[in-house]
Amino acid sequence: MLFEYPSKEQWNSLAATFPVQRLQVRLGDFQIDYDPATAGPRELFVNIETTNWEMHLQSRISDVWKSYVMLLFYYEMGIPDEEWSIAGEDGGIKYFPHFEKRHYDIKHQFDFYTDVFYYKIFSAWDTVGQLLFLIYDLKRASNEKAGFASAVRELKDDHAALRESLASITNHPEFAKSRKFRNDITHNFLPNSLGSTVRMPKENMMTGGGANYTPSTEFKENVVNVLELFAETLESIKRQIRG
Repeated sequence: MLFEYPSKEQWNSLAATFPVQRLQVRLGDFQIDYDPATAGPRELFVNIETTNWEMHLQSRISDVWKSYVMLLFYYEMGIPDEEWSIAGEDGGIKYFPHFEKRHYDIKHQFDFYTDVFYYKIFSAWDTVGQLLFLIYDLKRASNEKAGFASAVRELKDDHAALRESLASITNHPEFAKSRKFRNDITHNFLPNSLGSTVRMPKENMMTGGGANYTPSTEFKENVVNVLELFAETLESIKRQIRG
């Protein structure tokens, strides 16, 4: 199994494409102003817990950064899967017709780091959701998780500008695509591998056909777009807090 690690020069070149400044979180970025002299238990709790969640967010963004660099590293090694299926010479379908043995190894590593990227970026988004529930004292049902999407839904009219800004992110087509990728990676056939070739359109009927597959370039482009949306998320919240 191929495993290569970028040289220092390669790492720096790839890392330079990551929006470091826009994704930087400092302790205190999400702190709501309060007067320590008159603060009650709630204000003190929010102050301390906000710092804890900020540190978790820093860690998760660091993991996003590492997985981003590594998936780009393997992507740039070359994965010829734009044309991933053709008619076989003897009938049927031939998959990955332009692959040599090394391409399977490259793709395996690219897929691994792509999977990690989606886990980590949505973990970071849900950490932002935890911060929103905390600093704006949002309410949720007992069985509802404090995630990013649920936090956006719960923002009230006195934070309408922030709600609209964040809703534009959750409604963005690239966000929806990334969320589907993440859900399929976790629960369904992997979208970056060949899916099932059989279907059951109705009871007592089975059909066969080609597999489903998402080419590597589509993942790479979505990753870049998703980072932009995450940067917009952080910027929108910081603007709201700083007034």
